[in-house]
Amino acid sequence: LAFVALFFLAPVLVFPVPLGTDAQGFGYLGLMTRLGGTLSTLAPWQPSVDYLYAPGFSALIAYLNQQLRVGMHEVQFAVAAICCLLLVWLAYDFGSELRDKRLGRAMALAMLIGTGLLSAFLDSHFTTLLALVFAFAFLIYTLRFLREGKPADLIAGGLMLGAVIISHPDTTIILALGYVPWLGTMWLGKPRPTLRAWLALLIPVPLIALVAVSPWLWSIRELLGADIVSPFSRDLSHWRLMILYQGILIVPLALLGALVGIRQRDQAALLSIGWVIVA
Repeated sequence: LAFVALFFLAPVLVFPVPLGTDAQGFGYLGLMTRLGGTLSTLAPWQPSVDYLYAPGFSALIAYLNQQLRVGMHEVQFAVAAICCLLLVWLAYDFGSELRDKRLGRAMALAMLIGTGLLSAFLDSHFTTLLALVFAFAFLIYTLRFLREGKPADLIAGGLMLGAVIISHPDTTIILALGYVPWLGTMWLGKPRPTLRAWLALLIPVPLIALVAVSPWLWSIRELLGADIVSPFSRDLSHWRLMILYQGILIVPLALLGALVGIRQRDQAALLSIGWVIVA
């Protein structure tokens, strides 16, 4: 864990500012949040202009910038490095939850040898990293609830889903693309859910998330009706980019894991395979 921390700390110490243009925009939103006191306008400079974006990261860095009295760029970089460390830690925890610590170490290593995490960090996809932390935690709590049925895991899962929503809208959509099909295929896996557990994952979990973020949704209610059109389109060539950006090596390892998981009818494997097919 110390090596992983040093690995992601090194860019923070070497580079004077975060790389990539995204960090400039996030820093601007964070500064407006701190100085203007809103999450949906360009105050104090252009208070009449509204914007619609998940406020989690900008609110976090605005608070830390206010409390620590260091540069916004330093706060962003440090928070992103901590998110990367947490993601590796959560990958270990995820594998340990599924089977044992040996699988946990393998999944943590897989998180590192795939270049997606490092490229997201260096390209300043900071809101994505924050949302992925909460998304990973959401999956851990959900699978644990499916296995043990504890209400605390159900509530925690719903709160983590809400945290994803206010962290990054794209990751929210991506998570839904995996979660919704899984609700239909989990009956084929082991452990097979009870009807009560399935209904709990279907209704209370999203409901808890919506209740948690409802104050923010209410504050931006007038902006939600605006036409939002994605600049991206579905294309098979995206597979090539996805494989290249993940470092190639991780792909055959993932396919091998999928084959083993399908043979065992593992719930995590069903979730992952359905996720890839829909994506």
